[in-house]
Parts: sequence; structure tokens; C-alpha cells
Amino acid sequence: MCYMKSNITNSILFYLGSTILLSSCKKFVQVGDPPLGIVRSKVFDNRDTAYAAVANMYSEMMNGLKLTNGYLSKYAGLCSDELVRTSAATSVADWPFVKDSLQAADPTIKRMWADAFSIIYLANAVLEGVAGSRALSDSLKVEMAGEARFVRALSYFYLVNIFGRVPLALSTNYEETRYLPRLPEQKVYQQVITDLQMAAATLPVMRSQTDTLYAPNSRATRWAAMALLARVYLYQHNWAAAHDMAEKVITSGKFTMQGNLSEVFLKKSTETIFQLQPVTRGYNSGEAALFLPTTGKPPYAVSATLFNSMETGDARKNAWLGKDTNGPDTLYYPNKYKAKPGNSGQEYNIVLRLTEAFLIRAEASAQLGLLQGPDGAISDLNRIRSRALLPLKQETMDQASVIEVIVQERRIEFFAEWGHRWLDLKRWPSLAQQGASRLQEVMLIHRPSTWQPFLALWPIPADQLSLNDQLSQNPGYH
Repeated sequence: MCYMKSNITNSILFYLGSTILLSSCKKFVQVGDPPLGIVRSKVFDNRDTAYAAVANMYSEMMNGLKLTNGYLSKYAGLCSDELVRTSAATSVADWPFVKDSLQAADPTIKRMWADAFSIIYLANAVLEGVAGSRALSDSLKVEMAGEARFVRALSYFYLVNIFGRVPLALSTNYEETRYLPRLPEQKVYQQVITDLQMAAATLPVMRSQTDTLYAPNSRATRWAAMALLARVYLYQHNWAAAHDMAEKVITSGKFTMQGNLSEVFLKKSTETIFQLQPVTRGYNSGEAALFLPTTGKPPYAVSATLFNSMETGDARKNAWLGKDTNGPDTLYYPNKYKAKPGNSGQEYNIVLRLTEAFLIRAEASAQLGLLQGPDGAISDLNRIRSRALLPLKQETMDQASVIEVIVQERRIEFFAEWGHRWLDLKRWPSLAQQGASRLQEVMLIHRPSTWQPFLALWPIPADQLSLNDQLSQNPGYH
């Protein structure tokens, strides 16, 4: 495949061939600009520039219209039954996601695809660079390679869940990647699993808390790889492996559930396993920039069905929802991240947190029939419910009932967060229609006049189809 040659390859060549650091990356690592004219073969022959290359891989995840910069939370929320726009003045880019009218030529789709593959390109560049380095120690090479594998796996996890079959690019060689075909989801998942297994085996257990260049848990660790691997196993219905991996994260002793709900999304939250550090001055999380009102009413509100699904007394209502009463209707909007742009340094984009590990273990346990006991599905659910100040569930519940409680808890715990609801609905079976997904069931109620099953996947960008005749379009799109 072509990595969006005009937009990606040139920027990467600039990155590798001249200054290495993008301007935003200078806030990530404090090393001087390398000499002009430096070539890629030299990048990993110097410890500082090698660190800069790895830092740039992270920083690029927080630049532009990235799936990893809050936009997945917004667009997946609009696609599902989670978010609604509050006025017609909201960005025109939202319309296709709200009206179920996405097209292959949509500029947002084009950009998100391109930006995701640009991050994969950077990860591949790090893997190739450290492999050929003669200046880095073996331990540092292994560590950096583990970080690159984690980043590549994270990117491909979202790509395969959003677009379905995608090209699997494992090299920076343009001649090798320009005409790659789309591969079955299972083959992409297998590479994701391989990358995460290798990352979990080679990454450090924890980072030094004295490293002032990075916030806590803003570089990949063994636990980050394991937490993401637990999610991947869950999506693959490998219940035993998902349970085992989530349990290792939970029992590691490195993370604890934040008691105060208002502190869950702070950069020093005790339950954060992996987070992305902002690279723009005065900027915090992508979600805060997208969801918090600046003037007037908030641009997005949670849907009535989401709000009404919250149980009476659920403390997450007050802690994680903002309330706007300035108009004729009361609006409730995502308020998990509370630091608006300008209030720098309070919050980062949290990618993986301990609560998810508990819910993964609960779901895997329920599927395995492990309902009761101190580490059974019901006990894990009650940990989440207890923090939300909700009544605990009784251990007399049957398997089907426990699974439905898990569906509900994931909906409330992860709303407006990394597209969890959208992806969950696609992987859960419908209760009403044999062979259909829960997404089909929900969306026929939420948007009955516009919803069609093919909308579960987004279209392959039109420009990619024109550049690579080995690609095919997802059914239903033109």
C-alpha cells in the first residue's frame, strides 16, 4: 500500500533525514537539534537521537486528527448511541457520522487512516533502526523495540476494529508496502498479539518516577502491553487467556483503583496503566478540547438513552458529566477530563486503566462460568459498582444476567472514551436477532431511518483505492 505518499512519506523523510524532532517533540525530550543533513542510518548511532526518534513516535500520537488524540472518542460516540450534537453549527465534519452517510472520499476518514499508518511507519522505523544500531546497548535496543511493537499493536488494534481488513505493513520500504492488499482481520490480530507478547516479555516492569521528561506511565511498560493484550484476547473470545492476562495486571500491585472519581483522569491517577502526554503548550487531553464548552453550550451531549441508562445514585453522573442549563433544554456532556486548553499539565489522554482490567476479567470469568468467589465475575463487578456508590449485585445471579450487568457497566464506565461503546457493540451478539451484533440491535432503535448493517465498518479512503489497486472497498460504500 501507499502510506499516503504525499502526506506521510515526505514528513517521515523530513523527520529521519534532517531534524528528527518535530517541533512538538521538543517538549518531550530535551536534547538539542541534531545537525542538518543527518541521515537515517545515523539516527540510531547516537543515544540522544535514538531517544528522540522513540519520543517522536509517542508525540505523533497526540498531533493532528489521530485516532489516539480524542477524535475516536468523538466520532465513534457520534456513530453509536452515545453522543449527539447540540446544534447545527457544530463542525460540518460531524455530519456523516451523525447521519450515517460516510463516504470513501470523506476527508476525516482519509486523515484518520493516513495518520494511523504514519504512526505505524514511525514504529517500523524504530524497529529497523535499533536492529541495525552499533551504538546502543543490547538492553536499550530491546526496550526501544518493545515500545515500537506496543505502539504498532495499539495502532493496528484500532485500525482493524474500525476498517476491518487492512494492509499489514511491517517495513518502511516503500517498494514493499505501496501495493499491500488488505488481510483478513484474524491475520492482523495475530500480528497484534505477536507484537504485544514480545513487548510484554521485553519492556521494563515500570519506568523511573524520577524521569522528568515523561509523566508517569506515559511510556509503554510490561503492564501496558499485558493490559492491551488482555483486551485483544477478549475481543478474540479467548476467555481463558483474557482472564489470565487481566489477572496478572490486577495482581501486579502496581495499580490501584482511584477512590475519588474526580481524580481518575488526572495524570497522576493511581489506576492509569498507560497514558499519552500532551506535546502542545497549554494543551491537556484531546477529549477536554473536544467536549468541554468554551463559550455557549457544549458542542456535544450524551444521548438521552445513555443518560437515562444511568442508575439512580450512580456517582459517575456527578463526577463525569457536565451540566448546561443555559438553553431551553438541560444538556449533559462528557466531563471526565476537566482541564480546558490553557490549563497545562493536569490531565493526559489515558489509554489503559485498571478498571478495564477488572471488567475484562469479569467478562472472561462470566464466559467461563466463574461467577462467584472473591475473584469471580460478580465480585469484580461489585468493585466497580462500589466506587460508583451503587448497590452490590448478589452472587445468586445466573450467567446471562451477569453478562448483561457487564454490558451496562462497560457502557457507563467507558462512555466517550476511546470508542469503547462502538467497539463493544460490534463484538457482542444481539439478544433479539440470531447472527447479528448488538450494534445492529441498538442502532435500529437509535437511528432506524438511516442505519444499515454495513455501517459497522468505516470506508477505505478513496485516495488509497486509487493509489493501490490491491485494495478493495468495504461493502456498501462507493
